[in-house]
Amino acid sequence: MMSKGFKIGFFDSGVGGLNVLYEAFLHLPKNTSFVYYADHDNVPYGNKSNGEIKNLLFHALRFLKLEGCDAIVIACNTASSVANKDFRASFGVPIIAMEPAIKPAIANYPESRILITATQATIIGEKLKNLLDNLNAKNCDLMALPRLVSYAQEGDFRSAGGYLSNIGLYKYDVVVLGCTHFNYFKKEMKLANLGLDFVDGNFGTIRHLAHTMDIDLGKNRPDIAELMKKTKFFISDLEITPSEILLFEKCLARVKMSRSIK
Repeated sequence: MMSKGFKIGFFDSGVGGLNVLYEAFLHLPKNTSFVYYADHDNVPYGNKSNGEIKNLLFHALRFLKLEGCDAIVIACNTASSVANKDFRASFGVPIIAMEPAIKPAIANYPESRILITATQATIIGEKLKNLLDNLNAKNCDLMALPRLVSYAQEGDFRSAGGYLSNIGLYKYDVVVLGCTHFNYFKKEMKLANLGLDFVDGNFGTIRHLAHTMDIDLGKNRPDIAELMKKTKFFISDLEITPSEILLFEKCLARVKMSRSIK
């Protein structure tokens, strides 16, 4: 008989963190359950101050802890940028934060021209500056893409093509997806530059979670219906509505497609 598994919480400002939730579903044991908190009342986070983001994050993490989560993933690079070690330690359960996957991008593409995409709050933040300094990052440019957050929140995956075709992606070899909302638009980025490769921190975050919780990683069937059944969804403290369920199912189908684009 299979023992009871862990309950893992996921926080994001909106639908972007579904990319990380899906990665967890693919690789964590089948008896793992999930709680997903999307702060749609306050999205986007990219134009907020560090203090505002920290207050919103504190509320959401406390909510997820009260839901009985054994660990919580901050599936949002912007929120992670303000969640220092002392802040995360104050909740009494493991809190796993994300950061733009610049280190593996530089390691795997040492001679390539790299574009680091993120929200404005992440780009101007001290955490990203320190990361770039520590890595002695060269051949890297930074770019905020706030319209992609809006498109993703609306479930609009068609309107981004024109926007992305005019931001100079032809100059780059690699794009670091430093906001989980951006993963939805790999297809459109690829159409703007067929030679682009992508790097994100989604699997690395789940690997860190598994190491922290002493969980063995595996490979599960990508069944979105099963994922929906195993996950309790909240929209800014309220349980998800039928219309929001449809949006999340649409987004997860897009996640599944986008994940196949390297």
